[in-house]
Amino acid sequence: MCTFMESSEHKKMNVESNSDSNASSDLPSNQPESADILQSTDQSENLTGGHQPPEQADETQHIENDPVVSVSAIGERQAAEDVLDEESVFYNYSDYVSQPSCSENSQLPSDLLSLYYSFGYDCKKRHNLHLMDEETVMFAAGNLLQILNLRTKEQKYLRTTSGGGIGAIAVHPSRCYLAVAENGEMPNINVFEYPSMKLFKILRGGTQRAYASVDFSPDGTLLASVGANPDYMLTVWRWKKEVTMLRYKAFSQDVFNVSFSPENSGHLTTSGSGHIRFWTMARTFTGLKLQGELGRFGLTEISDIEGYVELPDGKVLSGSESGNMLLWEGGLIKVEITRKGNKTCHQGAIMQFVMDEGELITVGEDGNIRVWDFETIDQADTTDDSVKFELEPMRELRVGSTAVLQSMVKSLNPDTPTIWYAQV
Repeated sequence: MCTFMESSEHKKMNVESNSDSNASSDLPSNQPESADILQSTDQSENLTGGHQPPEQADETQHIENDPVVSVSAIGERQAAEDVLDEESVFYNYSDYVSQPSCSENSQLPSDLLSLYYSFGYDCKKRHNLHLMDEETVMFAAGNLLQILNLRTKEQKYLRTTSGGGIGAIAVHPSRCYLAVAENGEMPNINVFEYPSMKLFKILRGGTQRAYASVDFSPDGTLLASVGANPDYMLTVWRWKKEVTMLRYKAFSQDVFNVSFSPENSGHLTTSGSGHIRFWTMARTFTGLKLQGELGRFGLTEISDIEGYVELPDGKVLSGSESGNMLLWEGGLIKVEITRKGNKTCHQGAIMQFVMDEGELITVGEDGNIRVWDFETIDQADTTDDSVKFELEPMRELRVGSTAVLQSMVKSLNPDTPTIWYAQV
């Protein structure tokens, strides 16, 4: 379910534009006739059969010969290399899209059925709501990427190329591209141009069966992905060149998230089952390497970590299964933030942290959105051995008694009233 909320008053507005179980009575008048609606019909802009993918660079050799002179220079050099020609080359999406199959000798035509309208929305998938512009949201449902116009309620669809579903989606900082990381045997990450939705790049070989999370660097030159079981592989891509830059096993159990530092593209964070890990792209004697430092829980009970945010000074604030917030510095928990009277910050996991206009917002699976004083949290410290620090939220909004919040995204136009779109 997608819920709209007005930020200035922190009130719930119109709801339920799409859900798994509820059919909409206001069907759009102009519906797509098939799942391939967004395939380009201008063959002059596509290569017949799509262009051949470049050979995957050998990881060790690529790193050792990398001429990057410093981590801070990665973005500048890559930006210079990635300036697009006016005549960009795209893959022919129809040559790669997954197709229906029929059993042998069934005598049924493969085009017997065509998609008319989807009521699906995977509300339990992490970070499954993305705002492309003021009128358009995107999300995954089964084997489809769904594109919803909030004004007209019209939906468009893109099928995956693997046929195994979608693991994660990431939007480029420019909002001119989006990465769709798929599931299946040796799944691809497909990068589409927006709003044309032409298939621009295909990233191959990043994981064996499924992707758990993807994220673009703040300058948009790099893409990070992390795989699911069985390999849990963290990969940093030069995505416009369709090659891997760095690879390393992220952890030995489920990894939920990967993200770049908002201040430094050379730093990343991953989190998941019983861990959080802080990564640095560092120059070594053998070239550029990924170096990961596991967060040490110390006296705090080990916990799965869903949401986290890197603060401007480099500290990381994360949630925990208990509902409290953990402030990390140098790989250690500096303080565990709780409410007065030994109450937890949320009842259950904190799914997302949002820094917005100097305020820190937490989104809990308990259906509550709470706003905290950022300065107090950033400077929090304790003098005893318990590492507990008590703090009350400045404001809060309860979305619903049965709501399980997953994430929120903020409207883009600063000249209109702020709307928050919540994944419930």
